[in-house]
Amino acid sequence: TARQWYERAIPLGSVDAIVSLGQLEYNNGNVDLSRTWFERAAQTGSAVATYFLGILASQSGDSDSARALFFQAAELGHAEAMNDVGALLGSEGDLEGAARWYEKAAELGDTLAMMNRASMAASANDFELAAVWLTRAAECGHADAQQVLAEMDSNASSQRQEFQAAADRGDPEAMTILAHALAQEGNVEAACSWLEKAADLGDAMAMAFRGSIALQEGQQDVADAWWQRAADEGDTKVIFFIAYVIGETGDADKARAWYQKAADLGDVVAMAVLG
Repeated sequence: TARQWYERAIPLGSVDAIVSLGQLEYNNGNVDLSRTWFERAAQTGSAVATYFLGILASQSGDSDSARALFFQAAELGHAEAMNDVGALLGSEGDLEGAARWYEKAAELGDTLAMMNRASMAASANDFELAAVWLTRAAECGHADAQQVLAEMDSNASSQRQEFQAAADRGDPEAMTILAHALAQEGNVEAACSWLEKAADLGDAMAMAFRGSIALQEGQQDVADAWWQRAADEGDTKVIFFIAYVIGETGDADKARAWYQKAADLGDVVAMAVLG
């Protein structure tokens, strides 16, 4: 029997056999005996045994010991323990710590940790990062991740068709949204074409985005011209956006001048930025 093989292996120094006996007793309902085997294996540094001791502590209501044992097992490299530690830290509000442990578990192939990391990203409205983790889980065979990605692709395709139809009908906002998607896909020429059409219809954000693309292509004068055209529309949100984009380039003085434009038009957020 399996028990006999495990018992024969123990005198030969097999820690795996000790852990397996603990699991066998646990599955048979012999909790105290399973704890004895797990404690013996844990003394050798077994991450699996330490994790099972954490489970036993949790089931007995000893949350402090369970927490310490889960952390210990995680430090020893146990992926499920890392995932549990991530969940524990997340429930305590330590999102940075939770993300760190989920990612460590994910690197060991734990698909539940990948899903948890995706959930964290989605909760923070970082849907691009969420998609990255969902994709990793899906590639590892996680059925739920595969289903979610399929639904996301379907929804994105449907939305894309709606924006395309609206843009074709002459909706400048739809043109701008469609252009943004095209730019992200690397189709800059088509993006610029839609932005310029939207700009001709008076869409200030389209003008601002067009200026940003010009900046990325090293055309500073062209960018400035588009931004000034956008600013002339008087939309403080657009002017604030331009100030932010300029600030990202490191030109603090120029960014401040644009924030001042927004503030002069009553933008309270720009006022706060200026202090």
